[in-house]
Amino acid sequence: MKATKHLVSVAFRLEESKHRQLRMALARQGLSMQKALEGSVDEVIARSQYQGDDARQPEDLMGLLADTNVMEMRELERREELGREQRPS
Repeated sequence: MKATKHLVSVAFRLEESKHRQLRMALARQGLSMQKALEGSVDEVIARSQYQGDDARQPEDLMGLLADTNVMEMRELERREELGREQRPS
């Protein structure tokens, strides 16, 4: 039986100037945005698989951030992002 691949679309936002700089840098390297992002994702996955047993897990990081307002700021940012997406253009 042949396994099928399911693709997931992911979007992220960049300021226009940063987007232009990224596209130019990729063009100089002969890369497409798709290939560069896939390579970055593969690198992050590979690094996470070879961490030792003492590596911090995400839930440990939540404990480290407990005394900061980072999580609240992220939640506010997410709500603002969703609000922008729901507004008609």
